[in-house]
Amino acid sequence: MTKKMTKKEFTQLAKEGPIKIDEHSNYVIVKVNDDNLDLLPKLRSQLVKENKYDNTYIGFITHEKNKPYGTINLPVYGRSDKYETKHFNKDFEKAVSADIREFKLLERVKINN
Repeated sequence: MTKKMTKKEFTQLAKEGPIKIDEHSNYVIVKVNDDNLDLLPKLRSQLVKENKYDNTYIGFITHEKNKPYGTINLPVYGRSDKYETKHFNKDFEKAVSADIREFKLLERVKINN
C-alpha cells in the first residue's frame, strides 16, 4: 500500500540525495557550484555576479544519474541579455518547498506503507 508523502518527509529525503519520481526520473536539489552542475560559461558568470554561485540551491527533475548535472536540466530561461534565475534559493528548505509546489512533487512521489 502506498500513501502520499508529506512535505516534511519529502524535504528530509531530499537532504539524503535524489528522489525517484518514476522509472526514468529523479528529483535532485544541489548547491550551485561546479562540483554539482556543468554550467554554461555565461550562466556561471551571471551567477557569480549575482552572488548565487556556491551560495544557493536549485532543484530539478532529471534522468541523469551522476553529478555534475547538465545545465539543460535546470529551470532557467535565457533572454538575449541574461538568464532568469528566480529558481535559485539561498535556503535549502525554501528551495524544496518552492519545487514541491512548482513540480507538484507530493502528487508524483509515493511512499510504501
